[in-house]
This record gives sequence, C-alpha cells and structure tokens, in this order.
Amino acid sequence: MEWVRKNYGRDWQEERELNAEVVLKRALPILMGSHYQTEDEADRALQESKKTRGTINPSDVIETLQKEAEKLDPVKGRIIILLDEVGLYIGDSVERLTDLNILAEEVIRAGGGKILLLVTAR
Repeated sequence: MEWVRKNYGRDWQEERELNAEVVLKRALPILMGSHYQTEDEADRALQESKKTRGTINPSDVIETLQKEAEKLDPVKGRIIILLDEVGLYIGDSVERLTDLNILAEEVIRAGGGKILLLVTAR
C-alpha cells in the first residue's frame, strides 16, 4: 500500500507486524471517510470489531459486502475486493491457502455476482 509507505516509510507487510492497529486507526478516516470520520471513531470500531469478530467468517463478510453493493445500486452495484501480494501472505502455509480458497468459494456461492475478487501474487 503506497499510503503506508508514504506515511510510515515501510511497506504494509512490515508495518502491519509492528503496529497494524495504529496504522489502521489513522488510515480508516482517510481512506474510508464516509464510514470513519475521526481516528477515535476508527479506534472504537477496531476495538468493537476485535470483541465481536475475534475470527472472521467469510460468509458474513460476503453477505455484508453484498448488502453494501446493493445500497450502491440494486442492479448495477458492485464491490471489488483486491488482495495484493497474496503470495507473501500465504508463503508455504496450507492453512492460509485454504482460507483464501474458502473466501473465493463464498464470493461465488453467496456474492450474487455483486462481489468481484481480484488477487495478485508473485
């Protein structure tokens, strides 16, 4: 993520291991200002998310994104999920590859054609 490099001098992969919450708290109001107008608001959302969503369920994520796409436009609304540098994330972890596969299957099964998944890897 260019924004992370510009503001922290490191790439996201490195920075998230050091202080992901701090970066997210600062980035959310800038990158998603319509949802999080202040850093305090973003921080509260992150803390609440940690409490209520200790683990992420792919079907819940896809259902939420599908609803957001329909809010954009009931017929033409679309949400694009871009996962960049997935090869670095997966490494040699079969579990992480399985998680990505489950997400892709949920996009197909429950996305209703409103969710597009783009993945890059080296």
